[in-house]
Amino acid sequence: MKKYLLLGLMLFTLAISFGCGEKDVPFIEPNISKDMIEFPFEEIESGKFTAIFRNNTEDSVPISLMMLSQNEVIADSSNKDFCNEVNAIRKGIALENVIPINLNLLVENEKSVLNQNDHPNLVSYSFPKGTYMILLMNSTSCNRDNYVTFDVKTNDGIQYAE
Repeated sequence: MKKYLLLGLMLFTLAISFGCGEKDVPFIEPNISKDMIEFPFEEIESGKFTAIFRNNTEDSVPISLMMLSQNEVIADSSNKDFCNEVNAIRKGIALENVIPINLNLLVENEKSVLNQNDHPNLVSYSFPKGTYMILLMNSTSCNRDNYVTFDVKTNDGIQYAE
């Protein structure tokens, strides 16, 4: 038993010393509730980041992530009203030029997370340049509290096949 424990500890140390991923990928923790999304940025250079969606309410909360524009950034997207798009998506209406990335992703509440090292709300993204929206799916109203937009300014987060 000691051998296995020692071997496991050595492998863990070796993995940490070589690095288990990219060092410069931003890590964010957006807060989600049934009425509000708190997202840490309105724009980012590269679309490569990792997020753990934190839900401190009693129930799980469904969200959707949509691409609003591809290979271009919508001017002044943080001040634009997207309620027509939000209401259509919530009704299940497909919109031209709006691409679903995560449709009805269930954000589990923190009390149900048994192991923080294997978090069910952990997601890694590599987005191309464009404007994106995260919205609460079960909200009955539409306002800037229950959806957020953000812009990815470059294509640095993706790799093209050659």
